[in-house]
Amino acid sequence: MLRTLTIAAALMATLLAPACADPLPRSSLITGLRLLAIATDIPEALPGQTVTITPLVVDPEGRAVSYEWSACILPAFADDDFGDYDTEDCNLRRENGEPDVTYLGTNEVVQYRVPDDLFDDGSVVNDVYGFEGEIPPEALILLASVIGVEVNISLRISAGGDTIRAFKRLKVSLSPSVNSNPEPLHFVLREAPTGEEQEADGFELEPLPTEYEPPAEGRCLATVGGVPPTISADTPWELVPLNLPETYDSYDVVGVSPDPEEPFQIVEVDEVYVLRFFSTLGTLSIEEDTFVDPDDDEPPTEHPGTGRWSITTFPDEVETVPVWIVTRDGRGGTVTCYDEVTVDRSEE
Repeated sequence: MLRTLTIAAALMATLLAPACADPLPRSSLITGLRLLAIATDIPEALPGQTVTITPLVVDPEGRAVSYEWSACILPAFADDDFGDYDTEDCNLRRENGEPDVTYLGTNEVVQYRVPDDLFDDGSVVNDVYGFEGEIPPEALILLASVIGVEVNISLRISAGGDTIRAFKRLKVSLSPSVNSNPEPLHFVLREAPTGEEQEADGFELEPLPTEYEPPAEGRCLATVGGVPPTISADTPWELVPLNLPETYDSYDVVGVSPDPEEPFQIVEVDEVYVLRFFSTLGTLSIEEDTFVDPDDDEPPTEHPGTGRWSITTFPDEVETVPVWIVTRDGRGGTVTCYDEVTVDRSEE
């Protein structure tokens, strides 16, 4: 099974797009209007399916937020246009009168129905990948089953004078085993070991609790020993997932073949989860993606998927601290959760 692939440049944007489909700010500290994720109940859809699309938007000022959604199918790659928001923004394309844009409305949560006839002939595949002429039926089935096409779901959000544009790429295929979203993760919040402790000889990880009360639906934090989690200043904390999968799915992509007569081959790759952590208060040390790589052989200094969180001080009026956690797989699957942590001021 290959972990690192060299993929034909013409296909790279499409094959890797679900993993980087949301071009969002990287800072974990939320100070203004932010879009943390766009999640779909079906991350990989079949023709004729209806997909529910939900954004995770945070505005610390509590202003009313407006939404505007559109969907369109764009060419998979274009030398001059790849990464150009104006070209990839379906809302803007609709406002400019361009054809083949589906307006999804102004609700916070919207739905998109995939056309039933998307793969009935090769016209859509030709338009997406720039092929010329009729595609042989066996090639069309391969393309539709493994690569598919991507629907660009564009969102424009506004609050006060602030506006954010973003998009989510929804994969549509004829795969017999389409992707599904990750199962919601449960997290424990607890004091973290210091860097010196982690680097010391003989360091051992604190075991994860085996008995705990799972969080309510949509929430992040488990209750251990019947005591709700709390947080205090000037102490390192860690958010540790308790129910990561023991095994991860694998999936097929198209890779480069060493056979010049058959330039492409089907390659099986392993799933990797990416976790992002967000809050509105304090100084967070979680500034980069936290990868959960099941093949990592390095001696562990923390449990897989752990996010480190440190808060220097709390304003006097603050009683709880919010936290949002976004879990993504490498194929567009996304699950989010939210929780509030009570501030412990007993040591102040």
